[in-house]
Amino acid sequence: MQKYFWATNAVVGKHYFKWFNQLSSDNDKGCAYYGSTEAKSGDCAVLSSGKISLVGSANPRLSFNYYFVNNGTHKIVVSINTAHGIDETIKTIDYEKVKEAGAEEGWQNVMPDLSEYKGEKYVTVSFRATIGNPKALVLLDNFRVRDVYDYDLSAHITGPSNVTSGAKTHYNVIVRNEGMKPMSDYRVSLYVNDNIVESKAMTEALAANAERIVGFDYDVPATADNSMDVKAKVAHDFDMDENNDESDVLTEPVYAPSFPAINDLKASKQPEGVVLHWSSTAGKEYVVTDNFERYAAWSTDNIGSWTLVDGDKNSTFGFGNQFPKQRTPFSCIVFNPSAVGDKGNNLDPHSGSQYLASFSSSQGANDDWLISPGLSGRKQTVKFWAKTVSGTYGCQSSLQMVVGTDGPHCTHCGGQELATEGDTPGPGEIQRKHQAPLEDAMGADGTLQQPLSCVKRYSPVPDRLRGDKYRTGAVFPARPQNGIWDADDILPPV
Repeated sequence: MQKYFWATNAVVGKHYFKWFNQLSSDNDKGCAYYGSTEAKSGDCAVLSSGKISLVGSANPRLSFNYYFVNNGTHKIVVSINTAHGIDETIKTIDYEKVKEAGAEEGWQNVMPDLSEYKGEKYVTVSFRATIGNPKALVLLDNFRVRDVYDYDLSAHITGPSNVTSGAKTHYNVIVRNEGMKPMSDYRVSLYVNDNIVESKAMTEALAANAERIVGFDYDVPATADNSMDVKAKVAHDFDMDENNDESDVLTEPVYAPSFPAINDLKASKQPEGVVLHWSSTAGKEYVVTDNFERYAAWSTDNIGSWTLVDGDKNSTFGFGNQFPKQRTPFSCIVFNPSAVGDKGNNLDPHSGSQYLASFSSSQGANDDWLISPGLSGRKQTVKFWAKTVSGTYGCQSSLQMVVGTDGPHCTHCGGQELATEGDTPGPGEIQRKHQAPLEDAMGADGTLQQPLSCVKRYSPVPDRLRGDKYRTGAVFPARPQNGIWDADDILPPV
């Protein structure tokens, strides 16, 4: 969003709306936010737009997104002001009523009707936010005033920040009905380097202002170049606005897979031609490493082949220097301390410039899981480094390591807990290396019995430490090693 189009002022208290780089509902790396660690319940601020002409519009609507959090008790009053002096409230958002209606935590879309004002030379729109729970921010994004068509579909795409040649990857296409009427019988297509690789026909009706996720699996060719461009398109015979039918392009770096190397290749001349000789790599031990350097900073999902589960679904604490997605719900985040000016402040990675971090839940104990890609099931060792950055309030983070057979759902399958060498890391200490041997889990018939392992981060929170006194954190930068997952930088801020 463009901040120069907006004005803001504090009504109660000293704080006002500010701009949050990189966090957004529409992937443009920016939104407006209100709140701070010093905010109090009852504080109020206004965000006002510049002039918006409605001349020539037929069916104008305001559309915007706000971030709903379960522990938020804020109110947002949306008003419209016209060139003729009209000042009217067109929408009131009460977080407590939104929660009662069963809304899930995350971005919510609102579309007030402006057709009553379509003859106006211009209008301005204002958002008056009143803080309820000062621990939760008010976040606003993706403001639009536009004519709404009867039939209009749009496409957006999400996927991993990089892919591996010869491996399967997954993309989600978010199809949104931007129009006023339900739409069915549309087609969604996935393109790689401008070539259609798969199309899916969707027959179920999509309601107005609703969205549907259409998933695509794609086998990256073993011969793929260093990068590939991926996009999606949605098509419908009656679509009245083709400008939003095609998604933005994801430019994906392509990495070579980690396999045992052949280092004794020889060639010999034979009567029938040249013959190549080499030793088989079958059964050889090899190291697979992931130090989180290849992933986009501040990612909280689509982190390679890792599965992240946010079991508590609560918003998270942060610290002094703001960083993207701070205070939002997530299990782990790819954290780059130097990018927010925090290098050397007890937040340095064990190696490289990034690691995976788990921040304290704003309400009670964490229930966050980091689940590896499927392991071979052969005898191996999982290794990682861990650290707690702060134990100021007496709460020391804990790590639990489990091996299970239920895919990414092992958090609920009661998998076998593994003992690890290295005690739980203490606050401010040098990172401790943890390792846990995995026994051979291949059955007599060769069936894989234990295809994955996972690390859970949790912190029991005494009642006396709940609320704003509770701040601990844990971080998981990990490195797969040996069939093995050796987390090279598993470290935890605040």
